[in-house]
Amino acid sequence: MAVRLVNRLWNKILDRDAFAKQALKEKIIEVQQLEETIRLNEGPEAAKVALKDGLIVHALQRCLENLQGSRTVTEQDYWVNYEFATAAAKNAEEILNDEDDVGSVQFGIISEGYGVIDEYDELVDEPDETLDEEAEIIEEEETRDEEEE
Repeated sequence: MAVRLVNRLWNKILDRDAFAKQALKEKIIEVQQLEETIRLNEGPEAAKVALKDGLIVHALQRCLENLQGSRTVTEQDYWVNYEFATAAAKNAEEILNDEDDVGSVQFGIISEGYGVIDEYDELVDEPDETLDEEAEIIEEEETRDEEEE
């Protein structure tokens, strides 16, 4: 299974609304879990290289701060951080997916529920439940969008 960070949920960040806040929270968790999986399976240097030494998470956190009303993170900061995080996440996808077996076995896989799965496909870590009403609304919208297509 290929690593895919920049997807439909990632694109919700552009909306700059409650859905964007939820998308940012979920993507921060997803990138952190991916980083931990890489660190455990390949070592800290591999995680540092693939995920820009934590800068993707940092940029997403700055975007979230802006949407939460931070006075220190401006709208311009939001867009700079969003653009950086998107480019870095796409680069990480390329790095991880170019390695065929590395992307699916040695690095582990992040499942739909963000549980980390090791090379033997057994559940290693079950994350805390992070979905709230906003996440349910996002899922309903995605289902509606898929039905329309």
